[in-house]
Amino acid sequence: MSYCEKCGAQMDDTTRFCPVCGAENTAAAAQVVDPNQPPQGLNVMAIVGMGLSFIGIPGIIVSAIAKKRAKSGQYRNPLGPLATAGLVVSILMTIFWIAYIIIIGVAVAKGIGQINY
Repeated sequence: MSYCEKCGAQMDDTTRFCPVCGAENTAAAAQVVDPNQPPQGLNVMAIVGMGLSFIGIPGIIVSAIAKKRAKSGQYRNPLGPLATAGLVVSILMTIFWIAYIIIIGVAVAKGIGQINY
C-alpha cells in the first residue's frame, strides 16, 4: 500500500490516481513493465508488407522492417514467415516490374504494336 503525496490517503500501489483528491500516484506511474511478461500484439507490418509486395520496392522496405521486428521477440504472434514471404514476393515483383518496363520500352521504341490505318 502507498499513500497519496498530496492528501495522505491510503491507496493501492497499482492505482494511478488518488481516489480522494485525484492526484497522480507517482509510484504507479513509475512502475516498470515486467520483463518476464509475455510479448503482446501482432506484427501488423508483416501483413502490410505482404499486401505491398505486389507493388515492389515499398513491399521490400515494409517486409524488411517486419522481418526485423519479428526477430526482436516483442510480439506474441510475430508472423516471421509472412514477413519472409512478403520480402521474397516483393523482390520477385520488383524484378518483374523492371523487366516489364524494359520490354514495353523496347516495344515502343521499335514500333511494335502500332496500328497502321
